[in-house]
Amino acid sequence: MLSRVAESMYWMNRYLERAQNYARFIDVNLNMYLELTPDFEEQWLPLIQTTGDEQAYRTMYSDPSRENVIRFLTFDANNPNSVLSTLSAARENTRSIRECISGEMWEAINTTYLRVKDAQRQAHWSIEELFEFFREIKQSCYWVSGIAHTTLSHTERWHFAMLGQYLERADQLSRILDVNSYYNLPKERSKLSTFELIQWVAILRSTSAYEMYIQDYGSPRWHQVVEFLLLNAYFPRSLRYCLERSQVSLHAITGNHIGSFQGPLEKALGRIKVNLDYIEIEEIIGFGLHDYLDRIQIRLNDVSNEVVSTFFAPNENLQPVGQGLHIFNT
Repeated sequence: MLSRVAESMYWMNRYLERAQNYARFIDVNLNMYLELTPDFEEQWLPLIQTTGDEQAYRTMYSDPSRENVIRFLTFDANNPNSVLSTLSAARENTRSIRECISGEMWEAINTTYLRVKDAQRQAHWSIEELFEFFREIKQSCYWVSGIAHTTLSHTERWHFAMLGQYLERADQLSRILDVNSYYNLPKERSKLSTFELIQWVAILRSTSAYEMYIQDYGSPRWHQVVEFLLLNAYFPRSLRYCLERSQVSLHAITGNHIGSFQGPLEKALGRIKVNLDYIEIEEIIGFGLHDYLDRIQIRLNDVSNEVVSTFFAPNENLQPVGQGLHIFNT
């Protein structure tokens, strides 16, 4: 299998996952402030901090208003992690491997990108139009994922795509949980103010976890939200599940048995996964939620770097995009 193909499959799915996550974050934030009374001021800076783009944002915009944040995260071509930029990067990676994917998948990705590109020209948006637009982007990304699942052979190429998707999902989950818990962690575990309750519900909705959480736990309590999103073995957006699927795809690529390792990549990923298999929520809280998530993010970055150094050959045409991510120029 060509390293070029493996790399494009990997980054294609990382970018698609990021675009979908950003659309969901913004949509949930819009919904959340419609539920609050007028005396609560809208807060959009945490959204920038969640995505890790605060430094770049402050070089382009003076204040974190709703309009500025939505434009920066959605349409700003100067932000390499905006929805438009990540869909463009996914499209370029896809175009470079057209012979390896189905025509339906190319059409779905291209259509989604063109929809956002066309929307970039719209100067003013009503709340209703924004809701419909972000709903459409989320649905389009689900559409792409479904087409990929049912039209691509589940070979090594597929596993590189899955490795990219689940590592990106794990990274985004750790970020949103870290930033939001920093702002909304109550002093008493059993008590949540109305505002804190709305915020924790928003975290669940930002990860498409609300309904599944309610089935398992009922009324939201912050430590149970954290437990569900970090340690649940069956929810497809929990950190534990994402790393389990990443490990399955990695070992399908290398041919080594899960539980063994040959090289730093399998070792690094296996260590995070084993920790999540056996740690309990009380231990995480005792360690310090922020410190624990910070350590997870560092280890996830190490895993991502090892993926690149292990599988992807150096290429003169490889250009950096965003936070350590790459696309092929074609």
